[in-house]
Amino acid sequence: MGAAHKLRENGIRDVLILEAGNDIGGRTKKNEAFMGYPLDLGASFCPQSFKDELEDLTGNRNLPLNFVPGSEDFLYDSDGYVWRDYSYFDLLSDYFAPPADDIELNCFVEWIDYGGRFADDSDPIEVWCDDGRIFIADRAVIVTVPLSILKSGDMYLSNRNYDLPSRIERLVDSRDFWKGVKVFIEFEGGPGNKFYDEDWFCVAISGFEKGDCTGSTGETILWDYGKYSAPRNDNSPHYLLGGYFTGSRADEFDGLSESRIIDRILDSISDYFDTNVNSLYRRHLLIDWSENPNIRGTYSGYPDIDDENWVVDALGNGKLYFAGESFPVNDETQGWVYTAMHSGFAAAEEILDMIPVSPTPRPVAPTPRPVTPTPTPIAPTPRPTQVPTQKPTPVPSRKPTKAPTKEQKVRDISTNRFNLPNIGRVKAKTNKTCKWFRDVYKNKVIKKKLCQRKVFILKGPKKGKEVKLNRVCGLTCQELNPSPTQSPTQIPSQSPTVSPTTTFAPTDTWAPTNTWAPTNTFSPTTTYYPTYLT
Repeated sequence: MGAAHKLRENGIRDVLILEAGNDIGGRTKKNEAFMGYPLDLGASFCPQSFKDELEDLTGNRNLPLNFVPGSEDFLYDSDGYVWRDYSYFDLLSDYFAPPADDIELNCFVEWIDYGGRFADDSDPIEVWCDDGRIFIADRAVIVTVPLSILKSGDMYLSNRNYDLPSRIERLVDSRDFWKGVKVFIEFEGGPGNKFYDEDWFCVAISGFEKGDCTGSTGETILWDYGKYSAPRNDNSPHYLLGGYFTGSRADEFDGLSESRIIDRILDSISDYFDTNVNSLYRRHLLIDWSENPNIRGTYSGYPDIDDENWVVDALGNGKLYFAGESFPVNDETQGWVYTAMHSGFAAAEEILDMIPVSPTPRPVAPTPRPVTPTPTPIAPTPRPTQVPTQKPTPVPSRKPTKAPTKEQKVRDISTNRFNLPNIGRVKAKTNKTCKWFRDVYKNKVIKKKLCQRKVFILKGPKKGKEVKLNRVCGLTCQELNPSPTQSPTQIPSQSPTVSPTTTFAPTDTWAPTNTWAPTNTFSPTTTYYPTYLT
């Protein structure tokens, strides 16, 4: 999201975010139902330097950040802040997210094809979602998926010769992706009746001693979440601890049920304060990020190689970049929101250095999201009843394309469907297929190249044969390069009228219009985006 914001801020509007989940923000999720105010389900802390930067970026000198005394002990000698009655999810939604039409949800990218068919760097990059949607960028793609996805091999990157570019593979192999949980536990008693008098503490867990908060293989901390993050007028008769256990600090939870994990945490708190806190327990909220199929952990571990700048121009031609908290810049530490944002900024700046932009771009105004009414807090439930994890408030967006079924994907020419390799499966008769091809691909350079590609016939008289697209869609391809003897009257004229859904906005011109909509979204199956994907 940082990369998209930086590009739009500098006048580049043809930017689309592909989000694997059902809302934006990756690991910056929130829950409002549990306590009646936002709980950061992912990242929470904000160092002093990032607070100052956010005030400059947002233009808001009154961001609702609350100082946590003593936090410099575990924040690398920096004062630390947490959000009060707000969250990182709210920050990104209010100040950095593009319009909803510039975001495609529920697109788990399973394949990025970054070339190998054409000889020059004008090759488009094809990005395939697991539900059959395909997006094409002719300028650049920035990959910001969690490190766990790259390590798993579930996202296939290729130029038809090999998988990850060599330097990316080296960087991915150099660090682990830490498993872990975030937990909120509510206890009986008000502000004057707490069993602890510390703002934060680190319990003994998984063989590590109490007070040992951070290490090279994992981290843990618990803090008085309600004291620093609840609204100032909060009069709850109970109090809330929040915290996380990551990497080796979460080893003890392997194979345990949610209730057993909570038991173990309560026991460790009792040991730390030498008092039994089990009788004060009311309810809890546990987020096991390792179980999220789009995340599969919390954040990256420390690398075993030194590299000050991990943002990589993977192909050396400015078309494929890797960024995110796993790819820090300026010798920053992995795992932080500011690390991810700065990494995205760096990737965007490298792209901007390679293209002409308007000399005096207008800044992008923040796009606030509609305020969602605060849900009714969940009624207390006796132990061992657990409060189901509430899904984060969804961001308004276009309804995602319904994924084609397996049966639909394998239909062939017997049902009037061609299989166009790496373009998409087209449900139409031959003449309609060519009309689709003519209407979808507006870039003549790309269209000429695609006309030379072959259509594989799956059934019928030419079953098993490959026929060039210009043999199937002759007239359409002739329009691009008519023969000298061809009469102009043989070529159907193109109507000058362009529908709103296919209007092509100039890439590098800042038009004085309102919210920009995606430039060329053509069909539920294939979308041609002429500039950037992130």
